[in-house]
Amino acid sequence: MLTRAVEKPVFVDGKKVEGFKAICRESDGYVYAIVSTNYALIQHQDLLNIVNKVMTEIFENPKIEYEEYNNGARLFIKVLLPSKIVQIRDNDAIIPAFYIQNSYDKSTGIKIIGGFYRVLCKNLAAFHKEFELRTSKRHIGKDLPERVKWSIEEMATSIFRSIELLKASAEKKLSLVRAAQIIDAVKIPEKCKDYIIEKLLEIKKLTLWDVFNYGTEYITHKSNASIDRKISMLQELSRIILLANSEPNTQTNSRNQT
Repeated sequence: MLTRAVEKPVFVDGKKVEGFKAICRESDGYVYAIVSTNYALIQHQDLLNIVNKVMTEIFENPKIEYEEYNNGARLFIKVLLPSKIVQIRDNDAIIPAFYIQNSYDKSTGIKIIGGFYRVLCKNLAAFHKEFELRTSKRHIGKDLPERVKWSIEEMATSIFRSIELLKASAEKKLSLVRAAQIIDAVKIPEKCKDYIIEKLLEIKKLTLWDVFNYGTEYITHKSNASIDRKISMLQELSRIILLANSEPNTQTNSRNQT
């Protein structure tokens, strides 16, 4: 069972503070956040149950994994769609994915992000578009399952469209100079940029897909950043890659090009 939270009144000097309440861990009373009474508490388990139901209704045999972090304040759900696997090139396939988050500390509402999982290297990727459902009593009610379902369906359309665009990146040739320019435009740590360049130096015929893959490899497997920061970096990387993918394919693979 996932961590449960409860609502408790807030007191200052023995007097109840009207208009506010505390969100606390049920097991020991640990305070996650002080929020307005208009805030709607969404239990991690309730959201996971909704995601399980919606995903199995829409897709064939989704693979659902989840984990809690920040002392149970945050929930991260990863959903893979193996039935929708896409072949990018020989021996290189990706599986569409959803990343769904919830919090008790008000750091995020219910957030739904699209991306994919690369089978070959087990890299994750996240696209820039996201939905965040507002957690107020006025916006959250009995229709929460329907709102989650609508968001997932809309996100699925965006994921499949973005994957189709990315498929072309496997054929988009780059010079090392252009690859370095693209990497430099991404707001990621310098260590990550250096890692990508080092790996690209080993490739004779560079493509935009190579740039993307080494970026996702570093962020997924080598970065010590939090889950939230990793997702943010993956989103930024995919945004720049998709922009570069829309450019005319005029680059050559000459390493001497300046």
